[in-house]
Amino acid sequence: MTFDKKYQNPLFIISDDTRAVITLKDKREPRKYIGNNNQKKQITVYQIDNGILKDGEKCDFGLYLPDQNELFLIELKGGDFTKALSQIHSTINVLLVKACVDTSKVHARIVLSRVCVPNIKSAAEIKLLKLLKELNGTLKKESQVMVENL
Repeated sequence: MTFDKKYQNPLFIISDDTRAVITLKDKREPRKYIGNNNQKKQITVYQIDNGILKDGEKCDFGLYLPDQNELFLIELKGGDFTKALSQIHSTINVLLVKACVDTSKVHARIVLSRVCVPNIKSAAEIKLLKLLKELNGTLKKESQVMVENL
């Protein structure tokens, strides 16, 4: 089952369209994720934290590109990179692995207020990178603002 078929509840969907720019941010916080949709792809934006998932560790948002069956999991975080990694990992386990949801790629995006990340990868980062590799995805992190082409 694909992500959009499993998670159809309109209460969890922020938008579902071909808008040119998708901006995600927390209320009263400067951190934000900007996805440029220059090719006008169909993109569904999901509220995961206090949306699809109410309990446990979870990331903030999900961007799903149905034509590519590709999912971006977005976490906007203060400075705790390890916690952000754990939240993304937990979200993948609950929404995809345990729910038997099929995707072609899963990407993790973390936007931190400040980057205090050591050059040595933590066990949590290695664990998430291994899982993302199995899911044909990537991990990216930025400070304050992340901008990428979708």
